[in-house]
This record gives sequence, structure tokens and C-alpha cells, in this order.
Amino acid sequence: MARYAGNVADFVDILDRIADAEALRARDLKTVTAALKPLVASLTPEQQRRIPAFLGLPQPTAEIWRFEEEN
Repeated sequence: MARYAGNVADFVDILDRIADAEALRARDLKTVTAALKPLVASLTPEQQRRIPAFLGLPQPTAEIWRFEEEN
């Protein structure tokens, strides 16, 4: 098992910087979602259904369990 060989204060500073970066990412994501809400509301249900695929997110589908016929 590897041990952290540096100063514990350095490690805490690293965690603090990570937390700051995540807070900035969260703020930016909130800005994006706030801007998207009116757009999504203006779309048809069919267009709304396609949003996850457009964003590259996986979509659950009944076809996931469909197997090719065996010869």
C-alpha cells in the first residue's frame, strides 16, 4: 500500500484546490442548465426525448436485451 510521503498541509492544500475547481465547474454547469431550461420547454416531446443522445448520454432502450437470432 502506497503512503503519502509529502507534508500533510500540502495534501490539504491540494484538496482545497480540487474543491475550488469543482465549485467553479458546478457554477458553470448551473449556468448552462439555467440557459437550457427555456430551450427544452420549447421543444416537442419527441425532441426532448432525443436530448440525452444528442448530449452523448446513454439511453435506456428495450433493444438492449434483444439478441441476434442464432443460426
